Amino acid sequence: MIHAFAMLLWGWFGGPIPAVPTPSAAIQTQWSVAVFLSPECPISKSQTPELRALEKAFPEVAFSYYFPVQNTTEALARSFCERYSLNGAIYVGSTAFQMAQKQGATTLPECFVLDERGRIQYSGRIENSHARPGKRKSTASERDLYNALTALQNGHKPDVAETPAVGCKITFPNIP
Repeated sequence: MIHAFAMLLWGWFGGPIPAVPTPSAAIQTQWSVAVFLSPECPISKSQTPELRALEKAFPEVAFSYYFPVQNTTEALARSFCERYSLNGAIYVGSTAFQMAQKQGATTLPECFVLDERGRIQYSGRIENSHARPGKRKSTASERDLYNALTALQNGHKPDVAETPAVGCKITFPNIP
């Protein structure tokens, strides 16, 4: 009641009524996830069910899929995402390699959670179902990307901000 009266006085005495943020707008933060994948990497393929589940669990988060792999065309990357029902933006070629260098990505798959200013809030594996290439556990015991997104969504920093990614190494082209 006092708030409404103050707003009425504000309007009478020459000022526009200031916008009052709604609680949901005040706490909503824009996060994005950059995921580096290869259409040939078995570990990349095995992570797609978790990525699909995360897209559904966090619809407000923008997922982008980067394919920093020589000779991976946009059609091949798009086919991969369609086959595994991944809905994020797709990047290939020099754009994918540049983003990998900018974030410090070295492994496929590897993911990065970025805040609205592009600062890394989490980096590493999607989940821990692979101890090393060729050595898969029956189930994952840690859902690292899920845990990071959940913490951020609840206004906290992730308990673990970085994990080692397991998979195929990114081979950067030799650019003079």
